[in-house]
Amino acid sequence: MNLSLPTSDQFRAAQARTSQGRPTRARLDHLVRVIEDNADRADLRELAPVLAPDATEREFLLLEETDEHQLWLITWPAGASTGWHDHGSASGAFTVLEGRLVEQNWGGGLKLAQVTSNSIRVHGAGHVHDVQNRSGGPVISLHAYGARLDAMNHYEFLGDRIRLISAETGR
Repeated sequence: MNLSLPTSDQFRAAQARTSQGRPTRARLDHLVRVIEDNADRADLRELAPVLAPDATEREFLLLEETDEHQLWLITWPAGASTGWHDHGSASGAFTVLEGRLVEQNWGGGLKLAQVTSNSIRVHGAGHVHDVQNRSGGPVISLHAYGARLDAMNHYEFLGDRIRLISAETGR
């Protein structure tokens, strides 16, 4: 798979959008390498969680866990959305293996990004976003978090701001 790397601007924005201290460029680079090294694996589509025909929720598979990262494979049914959330103190990188996702993110204003099989998105800790499958079919995506995904905060989008509504620990 020929992936286009995140731009320097995206790396700088990911480093700036962290509530737990800035992630190092080395951590973000590591997560991008994990995605690059695994995106071409022939077995990923076979390993991808199978969705029930009437599924409305995503299905997850933890592929790898080290001291530096967790690697997740996610299958998305048509219309699925994460809802507005962040990943606590974890930084992240993700790409799409099949299909297309839309990432809405909040950094003082609403921004949209298309995530396809030739792109990688990166984010620092505290990055608030809502990732959606707006297509008519399932999507398979690959996500790396560093050091580990140990919390998620959930938010409500209020048009001109977001509001924290719950916190979840221990993934």
